[in-house]
Amino acid sequence: QQLIQQFTDKDIQCNELQHNLQQTEKLLATRDQECGQLQKELQATRADLSRAEEAKHRLARQVASLEEESAQVKRRLQSADAELEKHRKLRAMIHNLSGGVQGSQPSSQAM
Repeated sequence: QQLIQQFTDKDIQCNELQHNLQQTEKLLATRDQECGQLQKELQATRADLSRAEEAKHRLARQVASLEEESAQVKRRLQSADAELEKHRKLRAMIHNLSGGVQGSQPSSQAM
Protein backbone atom coordinates (compact mmCIF):
# COMPACT_ATOMS: atom_id res chain seq x y z
CA GLN A 1 0.00 0.00 0.00
CA GLN A 2 2.76 2.40 0.93
CA LEU A 3 4.67 1.51 -2.23
CA ILE A 4 1.63 2.26 -4.35
CA GLN A 5 1.28 5.62 -2.63
CA GLN A 6 4.94 6.41 -3.24
CA PHE A 7 4.58 5.34 -6.86
CA THR A 8 1.49 7.53 -7.24
CA ASP A 9 3.27 10.47 -5.61
CA LYS A 10 6.26 9.99 -7.87
CA ASP A 11 3.94 9.74 -10.89
CA ILE A 12 2.20 12.98 -9.89
CA GLN A 13 5.56 14.64 -9.31
CA CYS A 14 6.77 13.41 -12.71
CA ASN A 15 3.62 14.77 -14.39
CA GLU A 16 4.13 18.12 -12.66
CA LEU A 17 7.76 18.22 -13.78
CA GLN A 18 6.72 17.36 -17.35
CA HIS A 19 4.13 20.11 -17.23
CA ASN A 20 6.74 22.56 -15.87
CA LEU A 21 9.16 21.45 -18.59
CA GLN A 22 6.54 22.06 -21.29
CA GLN A 23 5.81 25.51 -19.87
CA THR A 24 9.53 26.28 -19.73
CA GLU A 25 10.00 25.08 -23.32
CA LYS A 26 7.11 27.28 -24.48
CA LEU A 27 8.62 30.22 -22.63
CA LEU A 28 12.01 29.49 -24.16
CA ALA A 29 10.46 29.33 -27.65
CA THR A 30 8.75 32.67 -27.03
CA ARG A 31 12.00 34.19 -25.78
CA ASP A 32 13.84 32.84 -28.84
CA GLN A 33 11.27 34.46 -31.13
CA GLU A 34 11.56 37.74 -29.24
CA CYS A 35 15.35 37.55 -29.44
CA GLY A 36 15.19 36.93 -33.21
CA GLN A 37 12.84 39.87 -33.66
CA LEU A 38 15.07 42.11 -31.57
CA GLN A 39 18.09 41.07 -33.63
CA LYS A 40 16.24 41.97 -36.84
CA GLU A 41 15.27 45.32 -35.36
CA LEU A 42 18.86 45.88 -34.25
CA GLN A 43 20.12 45.19 -37.77
CA ALA A 44 17.57 47.60 -39.22
CA THR A 45 18.50 50.24 -36.65
CA ARG A 46 22.20 49.82 -37.43
CA ALA A 47 21.48 50.18 -41.14
CA ASP A 48 19.46 53.34 -40.46
CA LEU A 49 22.26 54.69 -38.30
CA SER A 50 24.80 53.96 -41.01
CA ARG A 51 22.69 55.79 -43.61
CA ALA A 52 22.21 58.71 -41.23
CA GLU A 53 25.95 58.94 -40.58
CA GLU A 54 26.67 58.87 -44.31
CA ALA A 55 24.14 61.65 -44.86
CA LYS A 56 25.67 63.62 -42.00
CA HIS A 57 29.15 63.35 -43.52
CA ARG A 58 27.83 64.30 -46.95
CA LEU A 59 26.06 67.34 -45.50
CA ALA A 60 29.17 68.31 -43.55
CA ARG A 61 31.18 68.28 -46.78
CA GLN A 62 28.50 70.36 -48.50
CA VAL A 63 28.48 72.86 -45.62
CA ALA A 64 32.27 73.16 -45.77
CA SER A 65 32.11 73.70 -49.52
CA LEU A 66 29.39 76.34 -49.17
CA GLU A 67 31.33 78.09 -46.42
CA GLU A 68 34.42 78.24 -48.64
CA GLU A 69 32.34 79.51 -51.54
CA SER A 70 30.76 82.11 -49.26
CA ALA A 71 34.21 83.27 -48.11
CA GLN A 72 35.33 83.62 -51.73
CA VAL A 73 32.24 85.64 -52.63
CA LYS A 74 32.79 87.82 -49.56
CA ARG A 75 36.40 88.48 -50.59
CA ARG A 76 35.31 89.38 -54.15
CA LEU A 77 32.62 91.67 -52.75
CA GLN A 78 35.14 93.40 -50.49
CA SER A 79 37.46 93.82 -53.45
CA ALA A 80 34.63 95.24 -55.54
CA ASP A 81 33.69 97.62 -52.69
CA ALA A 82 37.30 98.77 -52.45
CA GLU A 83 37.41 99.34 -56.19
CA LEU A 84 34.11 101.22 -56.06
CA GLU A 85 35.40 103.42 -53.23
CA LYS A 86 38.54 104.14 -55.23
CA HIS A 87 36.39 105.28 -58.18
CA ARG A 88 34.23 107.45 -55.89
CA LYS A 89 37.31 109.18 -54.56
CA LEU A 90 38.66 109.65 -58.08
CA ARG A 91 35.36 111.10 -59.19
CA ALA A 92 35.30 113.46 -56.19
CA MET A 93 38.85 114.60 -56.98
CA ILE A 94 37.93 115.25 -60.63
CA HIS A 95 34.82 117.09 -59.49
CA ASN A 96 36.89 119.26 -57.13
CA LEU A 97 39.55 119.92 -59.78
CA SER A 98 36.95 120.94 -62.34
CA GLY A 99 35.43 123.38 -59.88
CA GLY A 100 32.19 121.43 -59.57
CA VAL A 101 31.26 122.11 -63.19
CA GLN A 102 29.93 119.09 -64.99
CA GLY A 103 31.09 118.77 -68.53
CA SER A 104 28.93 117.77 -71.43
CA GLN A 105 31.31 114.94 -72.33
CA PRO A 106 29.90 111.46 -71.71
CA SER A 107 33.21 110.27 -70.26
CA SER A 108 32.95 112.65 -67.30
CA GLN A 109 29.36 111.61 -66.65
CA ALA A 110 30.24 107.93 -66.73
CA MET A 111 32.57 108.28 -63.73
